[in-house]
Amino acid sequence: CRMCGIILDENNCPLSWRENSNYICRECRKKTRDLEREKTYHRAWLKSNPDYSAQRYEELRRMVFDHYERKCECCGETHKEFLSIDHIGGGGTKHRREILKGGNLYGWLVSNNFPEGFRTLCHSCNFAIGHYGYCPHAVEGNADIPRGATL
Repeated sequence: CRMCGIILDENNCPLSWRENSNYICRECRKKTRDLEREKTYHRAWLKSNPDYSAQRYEELRRMVFDHYERKCECCGETHKEFLSIDHIGGGGTKHRREILKGGNLYGWLVSNNFPEGFRTLCHSCNFAIGHYGYCPHAVEGNADIPRGATL
C-alpha cells in the first residue's frame, strides 16, 4: 500500500484496484474516503455559516494579544489591525510550513498554551526585522531597541 506500506494481496486489495494502479489497501481507502467526506461536510458547513470563520479568527487573535500584549514591542503601535505575532529569532516561514501546514498561527498558539519565543510587533516592524535584520525605529532612536538588534 502506498499509504501504510503493507504488502497488497487479494485479502486487503481487490485485483481490480491493483490492475488500475490504485495501490492502496481497504483500510487506507476507507480512511481517505472518510476524510474526504469530513472535508466536504466542513466546507459546506462553513459556506452556510460565513460569519463563523471571521468570528473565530478574531476570537483567537484577541486571546493571543491578551497573552502576548496589545502593543508593538518596538514602536508602541496599539491599533489591532496593525499588530502581528513575531517569531523571536526568526524562523517564522519555516515554522508555518513545517508545523502549521497552512493552518492558523493564532489557533496554534492557543492550542499550544502560548509558548515562549513569540512577541507582538506591528506589521512594519516585523517586516523590517525579517527582511533587513533591524527596525528603522531603532536606527532613528525612536525605540528602546539598540541599532542592529534582532529583538
